[in-house]
Amino acid sequence: MEEAIIKKLKTLLALRPNPEYVSRSVSLILTSEQRTKRFGLIAMSLREMVTLGTAIALAALLIVVLVGGLSFGNGKMASNLPGLFDITLDQVKYFDEKDRAEVAFRLGELKTQIRSDRDLETQVRDDLLRQVEDLERVLIK
Repeated sequence: MEEAIIKKLKTLLALRPNPEYVSRSVSLILTSEQRTKRFGLIAMSLREMVTLGTAIALAALLIVVLVGGLSFGNGKMASNLPGLFDITLDQVKYFDEKDRAEVAFRLGELKTQIRSDRDLETQVRDDLLRQVEDLERVLIK
């Protein structure tokens, strides 16, 4: 069995391309037009730098858009938060007493932090406190 396989492999190794195909391929490769770079390494590196710079700029723009625009981080940031505290009543039933105590504690911490943050505008602070108090009413009955 092994001898038959070895014999078959030797037969396959002996296969060679047609000599005419080999000579035409070699002549086609050698006679093809060779292109030279006009500016060489400088043009290549400039193109790569422009491509990389464009990719980085687009990625930065995407991050800015995803984070919330140019107003992220100042007092206007809270205007993007109304949907943050949305919760449905069917989610409330999953809280047991231990979880309710933890939620009450975290909401208390959040209210304290909002009250102590002097960078927030008064109206924004009041809106956030009102939303937290609404959450307390819904979650901690």
